[in-house]
Amino acid sequence: MEATHHFLSADDIDAIERELIPTYFPAVAITVAEGAHGVVGFSGVADGRLEMLFVDAAARAGGVGSTLLHAAIEAHPDLELDVNEQNPAALAFYRRHGFEVIGRSATDQDGRPFPLLHLARRPAEAPAITVVVVMGVAGAGKSTIGTALAAALEWDFQEGDELHPAANIAKMAAGHPLDDVDREPWLARIATWIADHRENHTRAVITCSALKASYRRRLAAEGVAFVHLAADPATLDARLARRSGHFFAPALLDSQLATLEPLGADEVGITVAAEGSVEQVVAEIIGGLGLARGPRPAQS
Repeated sequence: MEATHHFLSADDIDAIERELIPTYFPAVAITVAEGAHGVVGFSGVADGRLEMLFVDAAARAGGVGSTLLHAAIEAHPDLELDVNEQNPAALAFYRRHGFEVIGRSATDQDGRPFPLLHLARRPAEAPAITVVVVMGVAGAGKSTIGTALAAALEWDFQEGDELHPAANIAKMAAGHPLDDVDREPWLARIATWIADHRENHTRAVITCSALKASYRRRLAAEGVAFVHLAADPATLDARLARRSGHFFAPALLDSQLATLEPLGADEVGITVAAEGSVEQVVAEIIGGLGLARGPRPAQS
């Protein structure tokens, strides 16, 4: 709460903490999200209303909140909730997941001067996701995660680097970063690939660094979602040092990190920490985007 509710005073937080066990927790059905090292988040629902959803600060931007929210929606399709007006990040999060503001109260439930925005699901569902663009800088694991995600969903897969013009590959292999002019024909090829799959109603996963918001706008369309694989520079350096047989020169990582623009609140997609196992990252993506795995193979 302290990480997201900056408008609350220490006394406000202390008062809420005192009521958690005797009053708030007994009133809701709690769902707990666990990570490799314990609890990373929880939600509480009562009478079809999401009364609480919190994610550990260290696990934020990893798809935990989206997974908890989708579980609540699955159990309560007409889910409603309130968001403090002073918490724009939370409002943007819920809007991305199909909620809209239907009302406002001048105070919170306890009469404090913290206005509440009342949210409900939109009557019309957002377009189903049919193409996932796995994005991020070199070394984030786009190829590995993209391949595994496509396999889990049983969707088509395309390695975006294979669509680079030969001149781009030669330039990167020589240690020179691409500029916007270099990337334009590559992005055009990826946009065409996405359009073809959308027109043929074929669900698919494609990798693309998609570092700038302007690049992503070239690829964005109804049913397209982005998954930003995020990792710290030390992890990226170590992965690139181990990689062989790829045209990307590790020295170019700094230029990519400098160019990277994280997903904005108005973009369709999620950010997922890329340090976990392949299975963990894929599960977070599937849960965060509300997708369904392909049928499991029959056991012999």
